[in-house]
Parts: sequence; C-alpha cells; structure tokens
Amino acid sequence: MQQIDCIKIISITLTGFRCFGETLGFTCGDMTIITGANGKGKSSFADAIAYTFCGTGFFGDRSLKRLQNPQYDCMEVYVTFADDFGELHKLYRGHRAGKTSITLDGVPITQAALGEIIGDKDLFLSILNPLYFVEVMGDKGRSLLEPFMACVPEEDILLALPEETAALLPKEGLPSSETYIKNQRATIRDLERNFIYTEAQLDFAVDCSDNFVMMFNPERKDVMSFAVDLVDKLIFQSKEITAEPIAAAIEQKKKLVAAAQAYNAKKYEILFQRLQAEPNGQGLAANRVTLSLHEVMSSTGEVKDDFSFLYNGVPYSNLSLSEKVRAGIAISELVKRVAGKNYPVFTDNSESICVIDNVRPTGQTFFARVAKGEELQVTSRAVSPQTSGKAA
Repeated sequence: MQQIDCIKIISITLTGFRCFGETLGFTCGDMTIITGANGKGKSSFADAIAYTFCGTGFFGDRSLKRLQNPQYDCMEVYVTFADDFGELHKLYRGHRAGKTSITLDGVPITQAALGEIIGDKDLFLSILNPLYFVEVMGDKGRSLLEPFMACVPEEDILLALPEETAALLPKEGLPSSETYIKNQRATIRDLERNFIYTEAQLDFAVDCSDNFVMMFNPERKDVMSFAVDLVDKLIFQSKEITAEPIAAAIEQKKKLVAAAQAYNAKKYEILFQRLQAEPNGQGLAANRVTLSLHEVMSSTGEVKDDFSFLYNGVPYSNLSLSEKVRAGIAISELVKRVAGKNYPVFTDNSESICVIDNVRPTGQTFFARVAKGEELQVTSRAVSPQTSGKAA
C-alpha cells in the first residue's frame, strides 16, 4: 500500500476506552467540536486518535493501563478515514488479554508497516497534538524535520564559517558531525583522566622530594647536591614531557569540538532559515513564532546549539496556556508544510482561546472545550476557508 499523506477522520467508534464503556460511535467533520464537563471524555477523543494510529496516548505515553477502562477486559477503537484521493479506509486497534491487534482495511498489520504508510509516530503526533513538538520532542524536533528539508552543500557551510574555524575541520568533510563530536569528546575524557593521573604523580613527587633528600647523609654535600638535582630534574621532566603536552592536546581537542559545533549550528541555521520566512506569509515569523538556534551561556559566554521556540519574543516555557496553544498550532502547521503531510490537528483546552488569529489551520481540526455541568456533546461541521481560523 502506498504512503498516505492526507488523513481526514470520518468516524470513531470506541469500546472499553478510558471513560467509554459500551460501544459508542461518533461522526467527525472538517471541524469537530467536543464539549462537556471534566471527566466526560473530551480528552479521550485525542487519546483514541493517537492510540489507533500510533499505539500511544496523545502525548506519546505507551501506558495501555491508563487508556483501558478497568471495568472491561478489552479496549477497541475503530477509525474510518479518507486518504489523499478520498478513498475510505478502516483502521482498528484493540487490546485484549495483554495482546494488541491492528488491522487496516481488515488485514492484520504491524505498527512498523503502518508507520511506513502513515508516517513516523513522532511526526504524526507533532501534527495531531499542537504541544507535542515543543514539549515532548524538544531538541529531537530538529532531527525529525531535517530529512524533509533540502540538504545544505558542505561548501556553503564552510564559506559561512570564519576562516579559522573552517581550517580546524577535517579536510575529508563531516558526513556525521554528531559522531565526530562524540568521538572527540570521548578522547578529551581519556586525556583528562590521564592529565589528572599525571598531575597527581607530579604532586606526589614534590611532596616526597624532601623525604628523599633527607635519606642521604647531610655531611656528604656531593651526594645531597646529586639528590636535589635528581628530584628537580624528575619534576621538570614530568612537567615538560608529560603534563603540558596532555593539557595542550585537551585544548586542541576542545577547539575541534567547538569548530564542529559551529559547523553544526551553521548547517541548521541555513537549513531552518526557510522556517523563519516562507513565501506567502506562512513562515514561523509571520505567525508570531520565532526559532532560536543559539544560546549564550551567561556564566561562561559560550555559544551553545539551541532549538527552542518563542512566541511574540517570549520563550515558550514562559507562555500562558492560551499562548502555548496558539504557538503550538502554528508549529503544527509548519510541520505539515515541511513534511508534506495533512493530518488532523486536535486542540485540547480550546476554551483558553477564542480566535486563532496568528495562523489559519488547514485540514481537519478538532477542538475540545470544557462546558461546566454538561454531558459530552460532539458536533461536526464543514468549514469554509474564511472561517477556518475560528476556534468555535
């Protein structure tokens, strides 16, 4: 079966899943609004979609015990969805007696094979859950998106680096800068252990020098002079021949690591520039979201690689829930464009936002919101392009 790049969920049927016991079915539209009091099953919808496609909860957790209704000996979810060409498919995932079963269009399938059709679990969840890419993926989000983006020629990276930095890099290039950095750091650790041992030996020699000299008869001036000269020579040789070259080697290795980090940072800077400003106002900056690729350590002034998001110039960790949701929807849309996928987006706690004015969601959307004292209600509707930015 060929890859599916577009998914629109038509219906969901659940049995024994979280707060749902007896079999219940729900119809989904372009926009599906799920309302009800806390504990009525709103978030269960998000978990059900994630579980059926990825075998995890909404935030990627693999605990099936949390998902299964304890009063039922099995849990089952059926999702009927349309693909890129409007063809309908039925995906089933069930868990009974410690065993999970998955079928696609009635044919048993493994999670690995399903992933080849619908995409990587982290990619799917980064689109479905607006908070997943930042809060769960973190730095790994960089690696998730890189395969979908145009490769940066090595000569472009080297030309963008300072001459002295480029000169430190291997002439054969850096096919895997991460492996190179890892190997250099391992060498530095070995050298540092050797250096500490050598310094300890040197300190021991200095401490023992007086005792060594005192072993000789002080009346024998020639012997005493020989002893003192011998100790001084040994200490000098230890400093000159052993400790200092090791220290120099450590410093050189650290420069190589710094150069490789600069190479890495520049590569990603070029690679992700398109995320900052894409055509037609669809880049991160147009949606009030910016991407930080470098962080200056306040204690040392060292520049470290970074991969974090800001919304209106405020770090993600300092945002309110409403701002996190808005930023997350923009990032979800970005992941869609970069990966060429159009999966559903599920916004939980949507009562925190009234209007999504920083980005226009594309594809199918789900909005779950608290309605105090009300039973669960699922409303589906078709959405015109003019109203797709409203959170309902």
